Amino acid sequence: MFNFVMGIVMVGIGVLSVTRAFFTNRMAGYIFFGVLMIGFGIVEMVRSRGMKKRKKEARDREFDMYTMIAEQMGVKINPVTGEVIKDAKYQPQQQIMDNETQE
Repeated sequence: MFNFVMGIVMVGIGVLSVTRAFFTNRMAGYIFFGVLMIGFGIVEMVRSRGMKKRKKEARDREFDMYTMIAEQMGVKINPVTGEVIKDAKYQPQQQIMDNETQE
């Protein structure tokens, strides 16, 4: 997110620089600087979106691996929230085991 905001700031500075070029004597310098800032700002925004997409894909792969391991262990995972789903069959067995240990 920070890189995207930096891209927007860079584009804004570039636009201001190009605008100022028309009101000063050093027109070429301001236009050159402004075009560079606009270009770097656009590159930074595109790069930021790509980084965000790669991070999301990595989190999705990690969650898929987590659910696969959990399923192999016999635990059910809610795919939306990632919470462990308590199985109705599991609870009575646990209670029976608790009752046996109490006797």
